[in-house]
Amino acid sequence: MFFLGDVWYFASFMSNAIHVAIEELVKQIEEKEAEIVPLKVAVNSLCKTIGEEDRYSNTSMVSERSEAKLSFGKDKFHGVPLATSVATYLEMRKDAGLEKSATVEEILSALMSGGHDSLSGSEDNKLRSLKISLTKNTAQFSKIGDDRFGLKSWYKSTRRRKRSISSTPTHSSEQPEETEVSETEPDAAFEGETEDVNTLKPEE
Repeated sequence: MFFLGDVWYFASFMSNAIHVAIEELVKQIEEKEAEIVPLKVAVNSLCKTIGEEDRYSNTSMVSERSEAKLSFGKDKFHGVPLATSVATYLEMRKDAGLEKSATVEEILSALMSGGHDSLSGSEDNKLRSLKISLTKNTAQFSKIGDDRFGLKSWYKSTRRRKRSISSTPTHSSEQPEETEVSETEPDAAFEGETEDVNTLKPEE
């Protein structure tokens, strides 16, 4: 025989279990949406290329739930250097489950909402100044496409190294020519190359 307290406990337990299930399903939905939206953006971009209207209208990367997770005080970025403010915002996007990179417009909107004050002038001037600043700061930010930026640490970096190349004999006093070569992992530029350039014989 169930007592009233047992019934209440069972109902409370079921309610909590259902809430947990709902939150888990919502999280999965948001993750799937984050994967689908870039595809919609790509389709719209191709449509514009051939003069057709956008196929999809809802291509916003920020859902209401994710946007709520990004809420911050009006003084969050006040007095904070520009690069630090942008990096902080991008990390917040990542932690909120959004696409890590952001457009210049999204970044500027967040900075202004957080009280950042290093950018001045009209809206267009602020956007232009911000884009130029982020584009030049290659040590901290990576540019994705024409209008998106992310933290450089999130992406596989491309290293550059110098390799001595000489096809003619050199005297001891002469320095071999140095050529910069873009290097990734694995180094496709020299993969499978076995010839030692230092053992080339002079033409007779």
